[in-house]
Amino acid sequence: MNPEALFDALFDSQAQPMWVVDTASLRFLAVNEAALRLYGYTREEFLSLTADDIRSEEDIGDLRRAFADWSNNVSQRVWRHRKKSGDVMRVKVTSFSLDFAGRRARLALIEE
Repeated sequence: MNPEALFDALFDSQAQPMWVVDTASLRFLAVNEAALRLYGYTREEFLSLTADDIRSEEDIGDLRRAFADWSNNVSQRVWRHRKKSGDVMRVKVTSFSLDFAGRRARLALIEE
């Protein structure tokens, strides 16, 4: 199994919601099944969104500052996220800087 296929299999099978976001565009690059179930989107819908799209308006400025700080390799914070249904939930996000397919990105683990 090649490294990309191994990553995809491990990533998608995790019980904890996870995603990868491009730090420049804030576009979702990958999202696992657990995140799809929690947020209510299909994979295609989720991958067409940006991190701004699931945040409450109050958090967007903080979100952009957090993504701009590449020096912060690991961060943990409580955010307000919006599901497809429009419901807002508070989640703890632990994120890690990584290179993903040649892009600067953040891998995020979501806890309700």
